[in-house]
Amino acid sequence: MTRRNFLIFIFALALVQGIAFAIGDDWQAGARSFAIVMGFWLLVCFIPSTRLELLRPGHKDERQTSLGMEALAITGVVLVAVVLSGAWYDATQGRTGTFAMLCAVGGATFLIASLALPRRR
Repeated sequence: MTRRNFLIFIFALALVQGIAFAIGDDWQAGARSFAIVMGFWLLVCFIPSTRLELLRPGHKDERQTSLGMEALAITGVVLVAVVLSGAWYDATQGRTGTFAMLCAVGGATFLIASLALPRRR
């Protein structure tokens, strides 16, 4: 994905988010969220920094790919802990809800990926 296409995608995403806030009768929050998202991605795309290279679109070398995989693994561990904790808390309160659904989706995705990935390699 080129930088131009990436910025068009981010602009569309931020615009949809801003419109969603505006539909909910909070157009000021929509304008703020649009400005925050666009400002962050403009900084990522145009400020030269080796720390921001992982967030930029384009070709990545082996080091950047490895760092991205490690960051993704850490994120996954944290999200699993939070979602499981939320599901357990909901269960102690006698209700099932969003956390239980997220646990089911995450578990099913892990099982499908565990079965599909070895066949690709």
